[in-house]
Amino acid sequence: MNILYINFTDKVSGGETSLLYYLAELKKYVNPVVVSPKKGDFSNRLDAAGIKNYTFPLDLLSKKNPLLFLRTVYCLVRLIIREKIDIIHANGTPSNQSGAIASIITGRPLILHVQNFVEEKYYSKYFFRLTKKFIVLSQSVINHFPNSEKNKNKIVLLHHAVPKINNNKKSRFLHDELRINRNKKLVAVIGLLEERKGHEYFIRAAKLVKNNACYLIVGDALFTDDEYKNRIKKLVKDLNLSNVYFLGYRKDIHKILNEIDILVVPSINEPLGVIVLEAASVSVPAIVFNSGALPEMIENRKTGFIVQEKDYIELAKRIDLLLQNDKLRKDTGKNARKKIEEEFSIEDNSKKILNIYREIKCK
Repeated sequence: MNILYINFTDKVSGGETSLLYYLAELKKYVNPVVVSPKKGDFSNRLDAAGIKNYTFPLDLLSKKNPLLFLRTVYCLVRLIIREKIDIIHANGTPSNQSGAIASIITGRPLILHVQNFVEEKYYSKYFFRLTKKFIVLSQSVINHFPNSEKNKNKIVLLHHAVPKINNNKKSRFLHDELRINRNKKLVAVIGLLEERKGHEYFIRAAKLVKNNACYLIVGDALFTDDEYKNRIKKLVKDLNLSNVYFLGYRKDIHKILNEIDILVVPSINEPLGVIVLEAASVSVPAIVFNSGALPEMIENRKTGFIVQEKDYIELAKRIDLLLQNDKLRKDTGKNARKKIEEEFSIEDNSKKILNIYREIKCK
């Protein structure tokens, strides 16, 4: 089968990371072809993985300039015919617009992989009719999905999944890079610099933690301006915190995960959070807010810790607990690794997607 994957950004965040994991496994069974809007980190990673990909402008439907959207549809239709595509797999809500029109023109079935909470305006009754299957990454997102009960036969719950990542011995390269004592423990938040990611609560918690540690903020404002980034940097300065480090956008996330001791995910309304699974794959325990789909990945006090949303005082207590208790921290990390190997396997999830392809193609 030839599958076209439409991805509306050239940057790499959670949805793109998840797609790259799936493609690495699915290419054993199908011929993937990926389209993204321009050359960038995403297409570079596809090239490195040996996955055929194309780049051309992917524009949304707009009253101001509908011709740009029509150009996108035209390019997609040409690509579908040239590559003899059997199924269109739209990765994320924006991809569904042009994917749906291309599906009508070419007669190829459309699958939408829902990677975020959905605004109802994106889903008219026509899109529900046109889309053969909605692969949704968490129960929390399904609960907010428009007309989910009416369309339940089309909705498939499929959490993010991750491959087995080597659990390497700490090399302390981050300590050397940041010129900090190699004995210092590292607590990190990793993700986009956006307000919904809750960096403020991480920083305020760092101020309250009693045990000595260093705090890493890994990520950048990929889809927004620098206003939020400047605001949280100012908060660090106002709180007089000298042990908080901004690492910016990094491509060596797996290497960083092998170095840190605790992952914190203080997001508000997180649709899932693939970083929690990536951390668990190298036995790093996570402390998350009771928000969105984050509790779907963690058994509280066994594979991680769940804290009430925005409660940075309780967050500080949990960080303190894991910093001071090496056994608890290591046992929690081991339990987390076991859970994701059993419940969030990339091999198992890829086979489920493959079965969806086969089911649709047979109809």
